[in-house]
Amino acid sequence: MTPDRVDDLPAALIRRVRTITGETQADLAKRVGISRPSLSNIEAGRQEISLRTWLPVLLDAGLLSLAEPGPNPLVFDRQMDRALQAIDAAVGALQATRQWLESARPQVP
Repeated sequence: MTPDRVDDLPAALIRRVRTITGETQADLAKRVGISRPSLSNIEAGRQEISLRTWLPVLLDAGLLSLAEPGPNPLVFDRQMDRALQAIDAAVGALQATRQWLESARPQVP
């Protein structure tokens, strides 16, 4: 699933992180301190992700680092840019597929 709403972004990023790292849901869930069913629900969009869970995912994946010192401790690096570009491409493909499917839908009188 690729995100077609901003609300879907955390789920898509978590799946992408797992794809890149080769981790199972159980591996990532254990590492960030949640149950595997909770991670599954987050990825499926059935459960929201808390900031307490989200930060370790981003930090462990290298998508976010805590900089010191500085007024803004959150610094996004090139990996985040690449991940967002991949998501943008996937969203574009999803939208094109949706348009194609809608144009191929039979007309019901």
